[in-house]
Amino acid sequence: MESTVQKNFIYGLDVLRLLSCAAILFYHMGFLPGGYLAVCVFFVLSAYLSCVSAFKKDRFSWKDYYVGKFMRLYLPLLFVVLITVGALSLFENLRWGSLKPETTSVLLGYNNFWQIKMNSDYFTRQISTPFLHLWYIAILMQFDLVFPFLYLGLRKAGEALGEKKLCGILTGVTAALTVYFLVMALTHPILRVYYGTDTRLFSLFFGVTIGFCHGYGFSLIGRDFNAREVARPLFAAYCILCVLMFIFVSAEGPGWIIGMVLCSLAACRIISWARQDTAESKTAGILHRCCGPTYEIYLWQYPVIYLFQRLGLRGFWWSCVLIAAVIVLSVVLHRCMNWFSEGDRFEPKKLAVGTFSILLALFVCFGGYQYLSASSNTEEINALKEQMAQNQTMMEQKQQEYREKQAQLQEKQQELEQKLQNLENIQVVGIGDSVMLGAVDQLYTKFPDSYFDAEISRTAYVVPGILQSLNEQGIGGEAVILALGANGDCTDDVRNQIIELCGDREVFWMTVTNDSSVNVNHTMWEYAEKVANFHVIDWATYSQGHPEYFGGDGLHLTEEGKIAYSECVYQTVVETMKAVYQSEYDEQVTQLQQGSA
Repeated sequence: MESTVQKNFIYGLDVLRLLSCAAILFYHMGFLPGGYLAVCVFFVLSAYLSCVSAFKKDRFSWKDYYVGKFMRLYLPLLFVVLITVGALSLFENLRWGSLKPETTSVLLGYNNFWQIKMNSDYFTRQISTPFLHLWYIAILMQFDLVFPFLYLGLRKAGEALGEKKLCGILTGVTAALTVYFLVMALTHPILRVYYGTDTRLFSLFFGVTIGFCHGYGFSLIGRDFNAREVARPLFAAYCILCVLMFIFVSAEGPGWIIGMVLCSLAACRIISWARQDTAESKTAGILHRCCGPTYEIYLWQYPVIYLFQRLGLRGFWWSCVLIAAVIVLSVVLHRCMNWFSEGDRFEPKKLAVGTFSILLALFVCFGGYQYLSASSNTEEINALKEQMAQNQTMMEQKQQEYREKQAQLQEKQQELEQKLQNLENIQVVGIGDSVMLGAVDQLYTKFPDSYFDAEISRTAYVVPGILQSLNEQGIGGEAVILALGANGDCTDDVRNQIIELCGDREVFWMTVTNDSSVNVNHTMWEYAEKVANFHVIDWATYSQGHPEYFGGDGLHLTEEGKIAYSECVYQTVVETMKAVYQSEYDEQVTQLQQGSA
């Protein structure tokens, strides 16, 4: 993005720079979804111009190279960064937490690695730092730092191997770096690939390759296409292709991967066609001068956008003001940089620019002071990172506990649902007297897979022996139904033996309709209040007012009474078992939620 002064202007390169500069600006403002691809164009163009410029020199000068890069690349960066720090320090609410470490990463040329470490999202529309875009300058600085070694090494290799062979090798290296980029893009997070120096080398080597080809005098287009009449339409076609990608290839889908490769290739073709059409016209000169501050435009845009966003200046007209502010600041800085680098800077016509440049330098010193005096927050950040790491571990542990708990809850829910479904065919053990014996045929219709044992004149005293025998035979069930008491009551000791032999099964005891003579019903209710798994089937109340259920003694059952009797038993058992199962489930859920299960 640095300007290159030429006597013969390759105005096609200037068009490409202006087009790419506008694309990046509009992308940063949120207007152009694929504008980020223009960075690939600048990588290709920067590497290409570095090679071509070096080829034009009879003897490569390390001093001239690094001094030139410092003046054209680093000095404007230094001014913009420190002016931004100084300006934002005047507003307490505009400071950002990572000022010291992030500014250091920018000034020392490793900001792209810092962005990877901080997982900074370049594609977000909400800007949290004014320097998020300077990852690109970091990669450019890294490339410019090693370029003399690369260039001189390749020139020696060209002398030893031959120019054509070297260009072929460079083409192969570029292809390999492109494949590496594609593999990384498909297997790694987008921010790691987008910020990585290693993954961006393919675009830079596109520029190095065509730079060496053109430096050695090799044309990358056929002889039949050298005519200006052919070059211009093809140049325009590739520019249109880039514009279409800037418009439609967003970073939200996989298209950005191919888009970055195609943009790099298109930049190579645009450069090749642009070389066929040089001019010394006044229009070409004006266009070239317009390209002068493109680098400064890139530097200024994020700080200005950050300022506008934090101040809440949004909308169409504020966007126009933002663009104007970026352009004005860029032109002013560009003129000041020229004043610092040019000779005869104290000519009268340059004194105004010089005065402003000195004032600007003083403000840069103020920004430098703000930067140096700013707290790095290293200890605080490290403590925060440690706390976050602990919280991450704790969160993952809690997440695992939550998943396990949810699995257990789901398992308990399934068990409950299964038990409730099985109630339709619940298995019980029934022990009773002549009343149960008379209704046993109807009871089997309600409990088909159950076991009933009823006998005339049976009392509760014999039940412990029956249960002991059934237990030994392995005859059980989910509930035990006792229809006893019409022949007299029993002691609590007998009832306690019955409960003990029933184990964890639910026990149901039926009230009798001849209670006036045996006086047992109230005993059952009292006992039910003391024993959790003891329940009363209130046949006496259920049958009250239905003389048609009984024979002449008011105790034994008619056919209609048998049906009602079995229905009473079934309803009570099923509804009680539903409540028991639900209670067990609720208790288990409570234990799980309290972490005591």
